[in-house]
Amino acid sequence: MVIMDPRLVYPIPFFVAAALIFFVSVFVYRRRKVRGSWYLILLCIAASIWTAAEGLLYLNLSATVNIFINHLQYLGIAPLPPLALLFTISFFGHDALIARMRLNLLLVVAALIIALVFTNPFHHLVFSDFYTIKTASLAMTGLKHGVLWYYILEYHYFLLAGLSFLLIFKSATSTGFYRFQAILFLVAVMIVWGANVVYITGNSPVPNMDISPVAFTVVAGVMAWSFFRYKFLDILPVARTEIFYKFDYGIMVLDQKHRILDMNLAAEALFDITLKETLGLSAFQVLHAFPQLCDLLSEIDPGEAIISIDQNRRIFDISVSPIKDPRDNVQGIVITFRDVTERRKVEEELIQSKEEYRALSKMLRLMCDNVPDMIWAKDLEKRFIFANKAVCQTILGISDVTALLEKTNRFFSERQQAEHPDDPNWYTLGEVCEDSDTITMKTRMPGRFEECENIRGRFVCLDVYKTPLFNEKGEMIGTVGSARDITAHKQAEIALRESEERFRMLLNDVSMVSVQGYTKEGSTLYWNEGSCRLYGYTATEAIGKSIYDLIVPLEMHDAFAATIEKMIDTRLPAAPFEIELMHKDGFSIPVYTSHCILERQGHALELFCIGVDLRKIRNAEQEREKLQEQLNQARKMEAIGRLAGGVAHDFNNMLGVILAQTELAMAEMAPEENLYSRLSEIRKAAQRSAELTRQLLTFARKQTIEPMVMNLNKKVENTLHILWPLIGENIELSWRAGKNLWTIRIDPSQVDQILTNLSANARDAISGSGNITIETSNKTLDEEQCSLYAGAVAGEYVCLAVNDNGCGMEREIVKKIFDPFFTTKNIGKGTGLGLATVYGVVTQNGGFISVDSEPGRGTRIMIFLPRHFAEIEKDELLSESESVAEGGKTVMLVEDEPMILDVTTTMLEQLGYTVLAAGTPKEAADLVETHAGQIHLLMTDVVMPEMNGRELAENISFIYPEIRQLFMSGYTSNIIASHGVLDRGFNFIQKPFTMKALAEKLYEVFAKDTPPVHPQ
Repeated sequence: MVIMDPRLVYPIPFFVAAALIFFVSVFVYRRRKVRGSWYLILLCIAASIWTAAEGLLYLNLSATVNIFINHLQYLGIAPLPPLALLFTISFFGHDALIARMRLNLLLVVAALIIALVFTNPFHHLVFSDFYTIKTASLAMTGLKHGVLWYYILEYHYFLLAGLSFLLIFKSATSTGFYRFQAILFLVAVMIVWGANVVYITGNSPVPNMDISPVAFTVVAGVMAWSFFRYKFLDILPVARTEIFYKFDYGIMVLDQKHRILDMNLAAEALFDITLKETLGLSAFQVLHAFPQLCDLLSEIDPGEAIISIDQNRRIFDISVSPIKDPRDNVQGIVITFRDVTERRKVEEELIQSKEEYRALSKMLRLMCDNVPDMIWAKDLEKRFIFANKAVCQTILGISDVTALLEKTNRFFSERQQAEHPDDPNWYTLGEVCEDSDTITMKTRMPGRFEECENIRGRFVCLDVYKTPLFNEKGEMIGTVGSARDITAHKQAEIALRESEERFRMLLNDVSMVSVQGYTKEGSTLYWNEGSCRLYGYTATEAIGKSIYDLIVPLEMHDAFAATIEKMIDTRLPAAPFEIELMHKDGFSIPVYTSHCILERQGHALELFCIGVDLRKIRNAEQEREKLQEQLNQARKMEAIGRLAGGVAHDFNNMLGVILAQTELAMAEMAPEENLYSRLSEIRKAAQRSAELTRQLLTFARKQTIEPMVMNLNKKVENTLHILWPLIGENIELSWRAGKNLWTIRIDPSQVDQILTNLSANARDAISGSGNITIETSNKTLDEEQCSLYAGAVAGEYVCLAVNDNGCGMEREIVKKIFDPFFTTKNIGKGTGLGLATVYGVVTQNGGFISVDSEPGRGTRIMIFLPRHFAEIEKDELLSESESVAEGGKTVMLVEDEPMILDVTTTMLEQLGYTVLAAGTPKEAADLVETHAGQIHLLMTDVVMPEMNGRELAENISFIYPEIRQLFMSGYTSNIIASHGVLDRGFNFIQKPFTMKALAEKLYEVFAKDTPPVHPQ
């Protein structure tokens, strides 16, 4: 017995299967007429590649070649599952699903797998290693699978599972041939699953033999076989044969020698012969009745030709077409016979009718073109079949009446709009016309329409009449319409309507003016919205009722009736007058009223009463007087403020010299000396003068302040120890702190000024014992509440109230209490600046004051300060235990007033500082250049000749970057602020100042941890 070499036996089935399935793909490609055929072609090619590669593995080639073949297999393995799935989806008519879900991307995934396989030597993700499997007869190359191989395997199983479920579904839901095909495909796919199970479980007849490619070959073969079995690839030739034999025209097929090869049933009927009788005969024997055709066939190269032959009162159109092979050689001739006798007769009748129609049309055209109205006709597609000149010129904007035929209104609309893209309303009538056409055709009834839109940028309104157009059989074939231009009439109508609407709105919507129309007997005819608001009656309640019963008081009936009678007699309106009329609820309303009479032809007399509510006018007058009073007060304050600000600088400078010199003199003598007490009185007088100056500046809102965010409760509590000695033991001071009090932003010293001034005034208003109460609270004011307080603006406020049970004040005094220098105290008991100062502080911080006082009932003063949305700032004040003496540092002092320069230098030196004094900025610059040591502080006046203090500080900071600055001035805050030294972070001291105040300020400047703020 001969034992054949397995290396020659095992590959044969794989090669045979690969060859067969490849030829199947070629055959399908040549007849690719069925849906899904391209997927089937690729499926067959992939199966053949995998099968052939699997067969090559059994040739026992070298390990290197086998490794390459293992890579080559994936050209078939990777695309097989997606191709089988895509072909099945396409074959069962779901191509749209492939496009919508982008399932073709599955082939991109297959290409990616192939790329990963062929680049495996660089990453070893698909195969981690190769090894040799030796059997008794073969040496195979085995694979150690990488990480990605298992994912690829799961991906292919997922696609096969999807294919299997789809085939199961189609087997259950399809009918007839497609059900059989689904079952057949499912069986083939089950073979693939079986082959994989055999391979995975190691039950292959040969170790490591994978019969899966053969199984896929079976799948591809079954799918291709179904095409051949049911002649899918031949269905088009069969269809063409059916058409050939059942065609209405006679068709005859000849060979190169003009012998009859075939003819259809129509040709047999035409020549009264059968194909069986004429098959193989010469065409000239059969076509002798058509000599022209025989002559044409006798030509060497007949080519394509069409001739018309009149034979036995029948007319034929005959076409001759050569049959050519792929090399363009004539292999035969096709002759087509078409009997056109009846058609020619119809054409002749049509020509005759056209002549008659043309004559009639010409007459109709003349008639319609001479009519000023627009006339047209349209077919069922809304296309023009007729229109007169008026339509062309007025609506469509064309001169040639034939240019509109077979075109719609929308065609001209879109063309016009395209020519004017910037004007969307250039032509909009076409759309409206089409809407009325639709209505007419839908209802099949005549209709009248108003079509108002834009034509070439001009508003046009047409009165249109449209009716359906029926033929003689009663079938609707279109619409007929006529139109007249009523634009001018429509515009006049619109203008009239707008005028009436405007008049009606004017009468009805003016809320402050009431209008009532009534008859001469007093019956109400008209009642506008203003009357509803003013008198409380709705129009429904008022119309039809007597105006006497509605709003005229009983005692005024006779006078009102007399006024009406006089208007009727004279036909003139009554003079306007003021009158008290009645509201629905019974109270009277002051009204300024006038009456007029309306006389229209054909209508009864109408009388109108027009009234204006005087309540708001009178309230407005009172408010105006109140505002004027506030304006006068503001002007008076401003005048005094200007006066105070004008003298503040020089006055402060002189006071500064007096204070400083006095303190220096007192420092050089013992307290028990007589001159010491006199100097002390001089210092007190200077301090009191400085305080008066500050009060004037505060009142004028020009005091230099350093506001900070604070809780008013805490500030009041810290100030109470100052107030108790101030008011005395005979008066009880009560403190009521508001809960959850909002924060405010204000200079702490200004709060002290407010509390001390108000407490002092409350103390002076109490004779003997009494009570003073200080309380705080949160207040939110709306527009209505603001009207109760002068100068109030709606918003959120913190209210500080000071109440006393003193003597109180009359209203005339309350109006004057904030005037500067106004006082009710005896001479020498008050300056009249206390409450003026409070007023200045409050207004400077954006607040307002309310005073409630009556003689014998005490006084309540409420101060409203705006709420500030910020966290409370730390009050960086020196404690009493902290030393104010610093010394040991060098200070450059710049002051253009010699006396101030001299005395301030002395004060600094006594505080232990080394002073570089300069009278001008130029002297200061020279000192900086010549001074060899460190300068720790620049103390400079703000307003000076040559340059201001901030500019000087900027120049010096370039030389001494770490130098600190302290600015001083006796000018008012508005002048200092213009020089930019009141910004947050700058150190400032207001003139005049004492030596103690100067020492505290210097300590504060040097104690700051942050570096100095340099001007930018």
